Amino acid sequence: RGNARNMTSFPDNIIDNFLTDPKAYVTYNTKIMSRVYPNPVSPKSWISANFSPIKTWMVGVQCAALNYQTFDIPMQINDAFFQQNGGFGYVPKPDFLLDPDNPFDFNNATNDKRLSPISLKVHIISGQHFQFPKPTHNSIDPYVVVQVIGIPIDKKAGATHVVAENGFNPVWDESFEFSIQCPELAFLHFQVIDKDETIQNTIMAYYCIPVTRIKPGYRHIPLKR
Repeated sequence: RGNARNMTSFPDNIIDNFLTDPKAYVTYNTKIMSRVYPNPVSPKSWISANFSPIKTWMVGVQCAALNYQTFDIPMQINDAFFQQNGGFGYVPKPDFLLDPDNPFDFNNATNDKRLSPISLKVHIISGQHFQFPKPTHNSIDPYVVVQVIGIPIDKKAGATHVVAENGFNPVWDESFEFSIQCPELAFLHFQVIDKDETIQNTIMAYYCIPVTRIKPGYRHIPLKR
């Protein structure tokens, strides 16, 4: 049995091993603390890109060390995850990641009776007051990409239609439904994107929330930039 006072540090290229032998790492992380950090010799690290922390959390890693200078989707997920406790301290692991005698296998999640699958329906109605993404833009053609980010079986996405030349009060009125096998490790992520036919589309704003924190009803989402 490991010493709970010790911590093992792994570069993020070990994540590929997690995908092939998840049970071994889940069992290991019930006995000792682990930290995964950006591999300094990886080309991703040269541009401060991040790995997905979910890939480490789903095998019980306690600490996913990210490049805070790059607020990409992995950092947005990390920020949303730790907003569950107001940004203070830690978030406890789900119970199914604490059992060394029956280690969680995300590759076989559909057969894990400890999980409580859900069906999540999202109705995107409208948006208000989007700012021009660039000073050279004189109009906005917004659409919304909504996706569930979680264990491999739960990754799903959809997109609304484009509303032409209306960044003030675009109306989409579209619904999306997602089947989620492991809500404890799933996040709902929104991006509002400006469609541009001549140059690259521009991400104007985003919002991310843990699926377990979503409540039924109408919500006005405060988008972040």
